[in-house]
Amino acid sequence: MRRYIAIILAISICISLPVMAASLKEEFKTTDTVDIEADKLDIYRDKQEAVFYQNVKAKKGDMTLTCQKLQMIYNATTEKVDQLIASEEVLITWQEKQATCDQANYILAEEKIFLTGNVIITRGEEKMSAQAVTIDMKTGSQVAEGKEGKVKIRIKTEQGIDTLKWNR
Repeated sequence: MRRYIAIILAISICISLPVMAASLKEEFKTTDTVDIEADKLDIYRDKQEAVFYQNVKAKKGDMTLTCQKLQMIYNATTEKVDQLIASEEVLITWQEKQATCDQANYILAEEKIFLTGNVIITRGEEKMSAQAVTIDMKTGSQVAEGKEGKVKIRIKTEQGIDTLKWNR
């Protein structure tokens, strides 16, 4: 019986993770605008970097990021944003889901988000924890890596394979 449950759990996870990533991909394509507010902003033109400090809140579509430090790295020629790096008390919320981690790194040109350090993603009673999660917005793939090889997940099996489905 345990083996049967483990097989169902593995299938649920394998089917659900690409759906989660696809939903994130759709969210990021809906708008090119990011609104950022913070208590302090330092701009370092020589480094092509702006750093937001204390009570940082960034919003894009229905996704909100809060943290204590947000680095915005931009291209010196085009002055377009290349990368956003959030650290210190990172919390990302969208729809009924949330993720916490030590650092979140969004590379715009590659359309990839890297969540690292004590990553916990929750949706209601469902929960996934890992040391690192990489989300590729182009392909819709998501990879979770655990500390010492372990990724932990709690799903509600009575909800079927839609568990952790992160729809728009």
